[in-house]
Amino acid sequence: MNRDKLRPVTIAGVGSYSPERVVTNQELIDSYNLKTSDEWIRRKLGIEERRYAAPDEQTSDLAVKASLKAMDMAGVRPGDIGGIILALGYGDVRSPSTACIVQRKLGAFNSWAMDANTACMGFLWACEVGAKFVADGSCDVFLAIGADLASRTKFDPRDRTLGVLFGDGAGAAILKPCKQGDGFQSFYTRSDGRGVETIGVLAGGSMLPLTPDALESKQHLLYMDGKGVWNWAVEKMPEALGEAIKSAGLEKDDIDFVVTHQANLSLIRAILEKAGIPEKKTHTTVHKYGNTSSASIGTVLDEAYRAGKIKRGDLVAMAGIGAGFTWSGSVIRWTVP
Repeated sequence: MNRDKLRPVTIAGVGSYSPERVVTNQELIDSYNLKTSDEWIRRKLGIEERRYAAPDEQTSDLAVKASLKAMDMAGVRPGDIGGIILALGYGDVRSPSTACIVQRKLGAFNSWAMDANTACMGFLWACEVGAKFVADGSCDVFLAIGADLASRTKFDPRDRTLGVLFGDGAGAAILKPCKQGDGFQSFYTRSDGRGVETIGVLAGGSMLPLTPDALESKQHLLYMDGKGVWNWAVEKMPEALGEAIKSAGLEKDDIDFVVTHQANLSLIRAILEKAGIPEKKTHTTVHKYGNTSSASIGTVLDEAYRAGKIKRGDLVAMAGIGAGFTWSGSVIRWTVP
């Protein structure tokens, strides 16, 4: 591939969707007799409430609603889209890919579509891969989505640790070519399989099929070593930010705004402190949505832009980390007016 012929690529539209049902800390405590308190959850995690999908809403529905908002902002019709990557936790079904279901619901039949199991940094990974397809001319419009419907798939609500962490949602971006100097300035993505045992889901694959015993022992649900996740995130997310900024030929003080995965408020603050970035340069959603996994980065980006915190010409750094472990950083010169 001749890098001199690659086109610069930007985010031409963003969108997010959060379900209507608001679930407060106290509702969870009262409903499942959790041995915790609203005050503890707020103080330790910074979470006040989260959103749960309606019984008739699927992961694909969340993704479609976020995508339509991004498409509207970018002035894109379904037939314009040349590729779709949906980063997710659990899809509508095990097979086929939920991205194909999203494609059908959008009517984007001029595109290919695939799922990406890259957990909480998946939105950034979808943007990176999509940007490369646009850059080399494989397509002119790409749809990158991160979505998760955790409330029916990921945890036992009676679990006082994981049951209060997660919420449902989706974030999406439309990628298109742009003028030189604008758009994505850098990407930095790494993985380390030595972290596979820190967080994940054991049952449902070849190693441990979904047997009655696996279901009874709840091995089909998420497990997490909280301290291990914290240690990886506090090391790797500042690395992702720093390396992406350096790769773009910039210093951290050049960055106007920062978007991070929304795991919990204490972790976000620890990451920003280690990266040497003031908290005033970011936007958080974890207090009202909880941890929405693959959806969180796209949701923060959309909300921050619509709130006027990101303006055309701003240099925006993004970072996330997901199970595996896999982590990613990116810098973009914002182009949406």
